Amino acid sequence: MQQSQFFEEIKLILNSKNDRTFKSQIANLLEISESGAYKKISGITQLTLKEAHSICKKLNLDISIAEGKYKGVKHPFLFYCDDLILPPVTYEQWASNILNHSLQLNDFRESYQVFSYQSELSYFHLIPFRHLFYFKLYAWNRSSWNIPTRKQFSISEFESNHALNSLLQPINDHFVSYESTEIWHVDFFNGLLNQIKYYYQLGIFENKKDLILLFKDFHKLITHLETMTESGHKRLFGKRENHSPLKVYLNFTHTSSNIMLINSPNFRMIYSQFLHPNYIRTQDHDVCTYTEKWKEKIISQSELISHSGALSRKNFIQGLSHKVAVLEDAILKK
Repeated sequence: MQQSQFFEEIKLILNSKNDRTFKSQIANLLEISESGAYKKISGITQLTLKEAHSICKKLNLDISIAEGKYKGVKHPFLFYCDDLILPPVTYEQWASNILNHSLQLNDFRESYQVFSYQSELSYFHLIPFRHLFYFKLYAWNRSSWNIPTRKQFSISEFESNHALNSLLQPINDHFVSYESTEIWHVDFFNGLLNQIKYYYQLGIFENKKDLILLFKDFHKLITHLETMTESGHKRLFGKRENHSPLKVYLNFTHTSSNIMLINSPNFRMIYSQFLHPNYIRTQDHDVCTYTEKWKEKIISQSELISHSGALSRKNFIQGLSHKVAVLEDAILKK
């Protein structure tokens, strides 16, 4: 591959907005001056094979791109994965990261649109129901993190974590402050119910009282979801005031990891679930465009149940209540 072609490929991969930005990016990758980077990009000085390999390695690209051996369609793109590279060492670190990402979006508040597909109930909906949310944190830690914790689950351990709890309310306040369009898969409760059943069978619950509190939260959560879909607005749990509009579609046909798409005239970003609860994110133009088209297809195969579709909404809510009641009877009446 010629030197000019190589840099054209890298510029596309980096999604550089202009030549000045690209020059700075190459300077950082090669650890040289911007003047030196300009000469490499322009072909004034020779890019060595070692330097090309170094760029590919730092961008996690196949070396064949540097050597011109790759055949066929090429479109690698960058994604970011904070929690995968540096997994949280405390629960409050995870919560702080979520809050910081949320607040950064305020720069686009006047025009952004937020869409999400939920194969599993979003943690934004779980946060107001602390007992259930504490259990999810415990389950996530067992599967994905390595935060020091007791082997058995105890709600009191999380209730005493004041640093964590001080962050959860601001996250919830921010969530209800912006308009959202959400697609809920009809089985998006199943994962949480199965986790409770599995860990119950493992004997990780320290006392029965915690199980009772989990199921009480489940019933409150279902009522809260019903209230929001009836009104078509987000609400703070326990409050009657409507906040930002919420459009909810119910889907029976599609399976996907949880996805969030933030869209504004000058900014687009996708958060895609990877090894729950971790998310990877990208601003790649083509990936964002594909996701927007995918979103429209899924919506066309889904039924609107917010401020509409009363019969479907009623059947859906009754189905959630039935699933919870079945597991509640199986566990608490033993």
